[in-house]
Amino acid sequence: MRLYKLFVLIVMSVFPTMSYALTQSELNAKICQYVPTVAQTNAYSNGVVYDGRLLLSGNSKNVIRVPKDGQALSFLSNEGEFQCEYPTDPKQDCLVDRTITYPGFPFNLPELSDRGNDYECSKSACSISAGYYKDLKIAKNQAVLTLGSGVYYVNELNFDAVGARLEVEGPVEIHFNKIFFKENNIKLNMNNTPNNLLLLGHGEDSFVRLDDVNNVIVNGFIYISDEATNQGASPLKVTRILLPAE
Repeated sequence: MRLYKLFVLIVMSVFPTMSYALTQSELNAKICQYVPTVAQTNAYSNGVVYDGRLLLSGNSKNVIRVPKDGQALSFLSNEGEFQCEYPTDPKQDCLVDRTITYPGFPFNLPELSDRGNDYECSKSACSISAGYYKDLKIAKNQAVLTLGSGVYYVNELNFDAVGARLEVEGPVEIHFNKIFFKENNIKLNMNNTPNNLLLLGHGEDSFVRLDDVNNVIVNGFIYISDEATNQGASPLKVTRILLPAE
C-alpha cells in the first residue's frame, strides 16, 4: 500500500496539471515588462535602435493614439504620413527618436509548437476557455468571440469576417505565432480597458498582418519577439496599436 501511494505521488510530479489562470496584477506586471510605452520597435542591439520602420497599412483612419503632445516613439524612421493622433493635433506625422531605449528590452520569444485543436466561430456569439489552440478563426460577419480570463497559446489567429469582434472576460494573455486581419471593421477588447489584453508574438516569422484592411481597433497591447523578420507581412513592428474607426 505504501509503495502504491508513493507511485501516485511520483506520477503527479512528472505530469503536473497545466494552469492557465491569470490575475490582473500578473497581467499588469507583464504589460509593463513587454510594453514600455505606447509604441516602439523591437529591433535593438547593445542599447541602440538598428531597425524598425513605422508604417501602418490601410487608409488614413488607421492611426496610433499618442497620449502626450510632442511624445516621440522609439523607431529608426517614420515612413508614413498622418499616422498619429496627439491630444491637440488629431492628424499628424508620428514623431520618432532612435535614441530612445529601454533597459533590458526587447525579449526573445521562441516559436510556439502546434498544440491543441482548431476552433472556428461561425455563429453570432461564441465563447472559449483558456488553453492551447492550433488555429482560432472568426468566420461569420459581425460575430463575437468571447475569451474567458486566462492564458491562451495560439498558432494562428484569423479574423476572416467583416465586423468580427474579440472580447475578453477579465485579464487575457494571448501567445501567438501569427495574426491575420483579413476584413474591415474588426475590433478587439471594446468592453474592457487596454490592460485586460496582452498579445505576445513568438518566433522569427511572427507578425500581425493588416494588409488592405481599414477601421480596425486593437484596444490592448502587442509585443512581437525581437527575432521576428515580418516576412510576408506589412512592416509593422509596434508593441501597442490602437487603430480607431473614427
